[in-house]
Amino acid sequence: MKPALSLFTTILLTFTCLAQEAPQTQERSKFSISAGAGFGFRTAKVSSSLEGQVYKDEKSMLSGISFFIAPRYQLNNSYSIGVTYRQFSTSKSSNYIPFKLDANQKRNIYYIGPSLHYHDIQDYAELNMFMSMGYIGYFGEIEIEIDNEVYRTTKRTGANLGLEIGIEYLWRIAPNFYAGASLGYTLGTLSEIKQKTESETQTIKLGGDEREGLQFLNLSPLIRLYL
Repeated sequence: MKPALSLFTTILLTFTCLAQEAPQTQERSKFSISAGAGFGFRTAKVSSSLEGQVYKDEKSMLSGISFFIAPRYQLNNSYSIGVTYRQFSTSKSSNYIPFKLDANQKRNIYYIGPSLHYHDIQDYAELNMFMSMGYIGYFGEIEIEIDNEVYRTTKRTGANLGLEIGIEYLWRIAPNFYAGASLGYTLGTLSEIKQKTESETQTIKLGGDEREGLQFLNLSPLIRLYL
């Protein structure tokens, strides 16, 4: 976590210095598009029903890469509407030496939904707060290999209603180009998971404490282009 915060602080200082040199602009387009990539940290607890190496694997996959893209249209000086797409991805390989097994695992959480923005735009900077409600989906995969041959592949998928909130601060680098940093939180849970292993598919109902938490915190630099 400390390296991520150090990088984030460095980016903020760099953008501050660049913004001081930026020329002023008289009018911006009402349509803009933002994009960014950075760090994602899942905040949902790992199920206590998992044990041994499986539990350790899940704990080690709580951090990964988060990226997003978000077009928006400015309604007035304070509000905008848009669409947000965000994805969290992580993967790892495990080696179970006593059993001569290799396991390759992937986890993806993706979110898309309409968004409402409240912003304060000044000469050199822009503060933006947003919230969104939409679709959140989950994909998990594990491939178990023996002697470099795939032995068994299990895929787990699910979807539900999700929510995203966040705050952004940007500096103007050029008349229609801004850069800055974004901090957001994406929320959602799964009460049902479809699991497919080879030709066998089953639906698993999750209730109470068994529900799969998809919440993750995302921290990233971002750019915004006014078109």
